[in-house]
Amino acid sequence: VETMSCTTGSLTPASWSCIEDPCPALEGIANAPKLTCKEGKSILSGKVCSTLCKGGYTPNYPEMKCRRGKFFSPSTYICEPDACPLPNVRNRLESGCSGLPHPALVSSGTSCSAQCSPGYTPSVANLKCFAGKLTPGTFTCTEDPCDAPSGIEDGATQSCKEGKVISSGDSCTTQCASGYTPSKSTLACSLGKLSPSTYSCNPDPCVLPQFSNRKGNGCKGQTGRTIESGVTCIAQCQQGYTPSETSLKCTATVLTPRTFTCDPDPCPLPSISKAQGNGCKGLSGSMIDSGGKCQAECQAGYAPSVKELSCQATILTPATFTCNPKACKLPRVQYQAGNGCQGKGGRYIASGSSCQTQCSAGYTPDIASLSCFAQQLTPTTFLCNPTPCTLPRVTNMQGNGCKGKVGTVIASGAICSTTCSPGFEASVGKLTCTAGTLSPASFTCSEVRCRSPTGLPHAPHVGCAQGSTIAGGSSCTPRCNSGYKPSAASLACRQGVFEPSSYSCLPSPCNIPGISNAANPRCKEGNIIQHGQKCTPKCRTNYVPSNSGLTCMAGRLNPSTFSCQAPCAAPNVADANQPCKEGNLIQHGASCTSQCNAGFSATSGSLECNNGRLGGRVVCQIEMPQVGSRFYNCWSGDPHFTCRHGRRSDPLVPGTHWVLRQSCPNSPNFMWVQGVYGPVNPSGAMATAFGGMFLGKNILTIRANSNPPWIAKWNGADVRRKWQVVRRHRGRVKYRYIYRGTKYTITMRGNHIEVGLSYGVTYKASRHGWNRQNWKVSGIYYTDFYMSNQLWSNLCARGSFKGEAIELPHPRWQWHPPGD
Repeated sequence: VETMSCTTGSLTPASWSCIEDPCPALEGIANAPKLTCKEGKSILSGKVCSTLCKGGYTPNYPEMKCRRGKFFSPSTYICEPDACPLPNVRNRLESGCSGLPHPALVSSGTSCSAQCSPGYTPSVANLKCFAGKLTPGTFTCTEDPCDAPSGIEDGATQSCKEGKVISSGDSCTTQCASGYTPSKSTLACSLGKLSPSTYSCNPDPCVLPQFSNRKGNGCKGQTGRTIESGVTCIAQCQQGYTPSETSLKCTATVLTPRTFTCDPDPCPLPSISKAQGNGCKGLSGSMIDSGGKCQAECQAGYAPSVKELSCQATILTPATFTCNPKACKLPRVQYQAGNGCQGKGGRYIASGSSCQTQCSAGYTPDIASLSCFAQQLTPTTFLCNPTPCTLPRVTNMQGNGCKGKVGTVIASGAICSTTCSPGFEASVGKLTCTAGTLSPASFTCSEVRCRSPTGLPHAPHVGCAQGSTIAGGSSCTPRCNSGYKPSAASLACRQGVFEPSSYSCLPSPCNIPGISNAANPRCKEGNIIQHGQKCTPKCRTNYVPSNSGLTCMAGRLNPSTFSCQAPCAAPNVADANQPCKEGNLIQHGASCTSQCNAGFSATSGSLECNNGRLGGRVVCQIEMPQVGSRFYNCWSGDPHFTCRHGRRSDPLVPGTHWVLRQSCPNSPNFMWVQGVYGPVNPSGAMATAFGGMFLGKNILTIRANSNPPWIAKWNGADVRRKWQVVRRHRGRVKYRYIYRGTKYTITMRGNHIEVGLSYGVTYKASRHGWNRQNWKVSGIYYTDFYMSNQLWSNLCARGSFKGEAIELPHPRWQWHPPGD
């Protein structure tokens, strides 16, 4: 320590000592940093200085020891440059530097001659070392390329398609001159060497020509489509053909000559018996060129078996022919049968055959047969002579049956005058012989005929059904006019006389036909009525005959029949317990006197019964009061109003009945639209019912109400649920329903209601200023007036409607039904 302090008798520090001086770090060492000791600028005596050098240099003494602050031991050091380690290069040879072992270092200031393994070349020649650093820092050993082979015989100008130099790892695609093929298609380059190292160019084979008629591939002893270069093809063809060249030589794909043809050989002509010359018309010699034709030719009287022979490469088609003797043409002979030969057809017969002559029926040939040889008939023709006729043998004929002739035959052209024994007559006067045939072929000898009766009463002019004459031994069937029958079934003819000699026509009875609903028997006199008698018709109970009587005259009724007319059942009429005054069954021709229940009147006074059908129709309608007199009539043609005490008032006034009148021909003229009563005090409840022809059997009711203002019902159900809503606008609601093509609408808005029909009729009502307290609304009554008749669908298709309103104060017209 440099100082000590004393405090109250104590030293701080308590003592001190003398130590050796330190050694200052060395300075000015070449290639060393300014601070040469790792431990600092001053090194304690006895301690070590770890020497330092710049990068790439190493101290020759790594340590120096300080001695008593005066010197280091050793006294100094130097920074020596480092050697360079060799880089680790793939494919180097040994250490990678020529002359240096492996492993080795390159001394600073010296150079390394780079070396690679065989087949590789260093990227740089030398690397220089200085202070541990090589320049350049490393090198690479790259694979050596290959030189393309040279001096290839028949090779291409450039032996490798890729060029003169081939990179290691690549291949050389070998090339030859045209017509040659390399022995190796590729040579692989590896580390400067080709494998294989070279190749040769071999000449290519020749492709053999293709043509017809060659044998095999066209070369003798060869197979396939090619022959090798240097080989000679000995040309060969199929049998019947000769090659145009004897041989072809192949030199590197080239044939010399380039091709040959197989030419067809001629055909030798066959030796033909009876042929004319060599057998070919217009040709000479014993051969015919291939492709030629021989028109076959024979000697006179002979014909070739084929017309033509064709030659193709020594082969005749057909191979030969024969000269056959010609057939003989048959002569045309008058009256010959067929072609004149038995069992043969056509106009010719074959040479060497015979014709057995034949003639038509009634003719005989003068020669039995004709012989044919080589177109010559012997003899050349024959004749057909007519045959005589054999006479027939006829029962009851006189002699041979021919007047003035003897024998059993007559010559062709002769005539036989027929003759019979006495009491018989011939069926024909003569027989004519023509070429063995009699015309007619025979005759008969029959008894003398009877003449039919004529002019008999009630009979046709000719009385026999068989005609005006009847053969002996036969019978006559007598005939009568319609309604008569003959007295005899038949008349037998015996040698010209009838047995019995004649007949008469008697009138026939009448058979009554089957008649529906008639009694049995159908006539009071029976079902069979004699001529001149009368039939009184009879029918079942309640049925009436159409005629009082029928008369029978000669099998015919006058009138021809009658019918049983059916009764009529009384009609089923509403509001009529017994619609007909006469009862429930009205006989044909009688009338039903119409009648109705009390309070109703019939639309028709009487209905006539005609064979089960009542004429006309009756309806019981309620007895309407007459318009006028006690009631006020406000008729104006406008249906949109009501009338009360002769004055116009708002529509649908309570207590008022409406009548809608329709102008429709032949139909009832009104239907109901009814007002309904409310309580007398306060007055104001109202409703209406629509029905009848407008709505069929449906009922539309409308009733004034407190809330809602109106209640409209369709067959008892609220229209708001049954009808379609078609419009809602500012409190107005319109409902629609379509029935049988008619569109009905109801429009409600507050106290106003409107009912519309698509026929152009609209009913309107409104309510205001009425006392709505203590309402007791009576029920709605709807009369089923004309409803069952469905008049709307059946009547008045083109009618028009008009409205009339009247007040009906009579008690009978004021209904107070219970319920709603």
